[in-house]
Amino acid sequence: MKEPVGGWGGMMGQRPGFTSTIPVKKSSLTCRHVVFLSTITAGWQVHLGRDRQQGSNPNEVYRTVSRIIRHPNYVASRFDYDVALLKLSTPVQFTNYIRPVCLAADGSVFGGGTTCWVTGWGYIHPDIPLPANQMLRQASVPVVSDSRCSKLYANEFTSNMICAGVPQGDIGPCYVSVSAKHSSSN
Repeated sequence: MKEPVGGWGGMMGQRPGFTSTIPVKKSSLTCRHVVFLSTITAGWQVHLGRDRQQGSNPNEVYRTVSRIIRHPNYVASRFDYDVALLKLSTPVQFTNYIRPVCLAADGSVFGGGTTCWVTGWGYIHPDIPLPANQMLRQASVPVVSDSRCSKLYANEFTSNMICAGVPQGDIGPCYVSVSAKHSSSN
């Protein structure tokens, strides 16, 4: 799984998905593949309110990580159950730039064509990474039906995932696959 591709810059705080999103004041979500097998928290930090990878980030705060909770059913070869919870060392104060995120309930269904938003500092084209001094990008992409994704990604797509993106692949959550994945909490 790679970073988002395409999209455009935006203003921090303009929509809930275009902020640092955390489910509660002492936790942050990440992809399970980011933490690999790690349970050691030394050196781990979560940066919140950041809109650039380099340069000034006046709304940014960071917290050290006190615990890493990896999904126990993670399947690395397919990115199934690709979610981990990072417990923060101290609570975060919510602002216009750091807000909680609403998570889908277990069993939620996202039909084909539903609009969703992806954000990130990934690639601006399949072979061109976003320069480090550029703003966080955002893109509006349609959810692709489970039946279509199952046909496109027969051995990769599971019922724990949401597939999103555009057919030509120039705007979406990643450039390797159009699937943006989610998992229900256990």
